[in-house]
Amino acid sequence: MSDRSIAPLWLKWISFGIRPGISFSDRRLLYLVNGPALANIGVSFIFMLDNIRRPDLWMLIPYNVALILTGSLALLLVWRGFFRTAFWMQLLVCCAIFTYTGAEYFNTTENYLLLLMGAAVFVVERPSLRLIVAFLTGTAFLYVKVLHYHVVEIDPIPLDRYLLNTGTFVVVFYGFLEIIRRIFGDYLQQIEASNRELVRQRAVLAAERARLTSANQAKEKLFSIVSHDLRGPVGNLKLALDSVQEGSLQARDFSEMQSELKLGVDRVYRSLDDLLHWAAGQMEALDPELQNGDLRPIAEEAVGLLMASAAAKHIQLDNQLDPEIRVHADRHQVGSIFRNLVANAIKFTPENGRVGLHAEWVGERWQISVTDTGVGMTPAALKELFDGELIAPTRGTSNERGWGLGLQICREFVAANGGTLSAKSVPGEGTTFYFTLAPAAEATDAG
Repeated sequence: MSDRSIAPLWLKWISFGIRPGISFSDRRLLYLVNGPALANIGVSFIFMLDNIRRPDLWMLIPYNVALILTGSLALLLVWRGFFRTAFWMQLLVCCAIFTYTGAEYFNTTENYLLLLMGAAVFVVERPSLRLIVAFLTGTAFLYVKVLHYHVVEIDPIPLDRYLLNTGTFVVVFYGFLEIIRRIFGDYLQQIEASNRELVRQRAVLAAERARLTSANQAKEKLFSIVSHDLRGPVGNLKLALDSVQEGSLQARDFSEMQSELKLGVDRVYRSLDDLLHWAAGQMEALDPELQNGDLRPIAEEAVGLLMASAAAKHIQLDNQLDPEIRVHADRHQVGSIFRNLVANAIKFTPENGRVGLHAEWVGERWQISVTDTGVGMTPAALKELFDGELIAPTRGTSNERGWGLGLQICREFVAANGGTLSAKSVPGEGTTFYFTLAPAAEATDAG
């Protein structure tokens, strides 16, 4: 943890006037106005008290008062929001006082001119102004030092005061370095925070880009399938109806075509229903309406819609769900799960096969299974079904085509109802899909 986690008292004092949202440059300026202002007030007040009790140093009292007033005025300007005015006013007044007292009384105050130079170089943005301030303070410092070197007859202040002034300068210089360190620390914190935010935003953008890429790929797959899967059955029905209307197709012949036409229309209906459910999921409209209800009637309704498809392939649909099973789920979404799983089972089961529905109590939840005696899948194909991508459509045992949306919808609806979807398969022997639902009693107890 950073040592800045608990702010020291001196930092709270020099943070006077810093408001939320203030820019880094203004924060830096305020630190280098407040710090010297508080130092001027505190140190000058102490020296003034000492000078009052020593008649030989009374001539320094006006300068002590001037520094106290300068620091106070600087804080007042900061309070009113005039940061830069406070900085320049304090810099110029202090430069004049330190130059004069250093040259006149040989009390080491000229050393503070170097601090003024450092503060100005660190704060002033314009290079020309930095050079002017550096030249002004540097020239004043050299003037005082050269004057002391040549004019030896100057009567210096007492030794104890000289030592006190020198020690005070060392302390003030250390404080100045601490302020600079704090400023750089704040700057580095801002950079680190900005870098972390950039990393977070890049991760969000990468995830969004991946999602959009996946959505675009799914859209391209859908458009490549729609034209064939909808146009074929609907086109056949339209052609048959047009022929009946024109009289070129007799009613008896049309009756013979009804079974095939119905299979095509049923397939289109299921495909459109799958497409609408999938589109709703892409728009994040999957909020389920969870209710207690019997499971078997939901399955019977779904199986009933698929009886014609199963009969065309002489496939036996065996619903062995116990009529006593009650679940807490969205009836329409569970119906869609049954319809898609059973439709896929019929699709990949050869003629004279069997599709069965079962349920058992596993781990305080109902585990429902849809088992077929179809072609089965290899482990690699089974793994591909659960990779989160839109499944590419595959032809069934009777050359049936699908949208590749069925399992995608099942995954989303099972997850929306708080369950899990899994499968096992053996090539040439068949496949079983499992999904879990919460029991009605569990929801009643919880509520």
